Amino acid sequence: MVFDTIGADNLINSFKAAKVEGLVLTTNSRVALDLTLVHHKSLTLKTIFIVLPILTRTDRSEMGNILNEMKKMIEAGNLTIYRDKTEFNFSEIINAHKYYEAGGTTAKIALINDLI
Repeated sequence: MVFDTIGADNLINSFKAAKVEGLVLTTNSRVALDLTLVHHKSLTLKTIFIVLPILTRTDRSEMGNILNEMKKMIEAGNLTIYRDKTEFNFSEIINAHKYYEAGGTTAKIALINDLI
């Protein structure tokens, strides 16, 4: 399973990373893409609009259930998070964006809340 929280054009990278007949989950599928690779690898693509329960005022508890399941998977070692060693404070968010846009990472960037 590949869980893509970047989405958009990065979905192609997620399709490449997924195994044949694998699952790609994304929180950002608002983009026009060629889905040939999804077809060739027989992938399942699942989109998650995490704020939908808030907007529709339905199934709000489901969001908590999903996050709890992800927590269990991480703790059991069944879900790997690829995190860049570079961390940025919230007050440095523009630098985090520049770092990502310059190709500084292909992993998650940690943001530390220094504003409280």
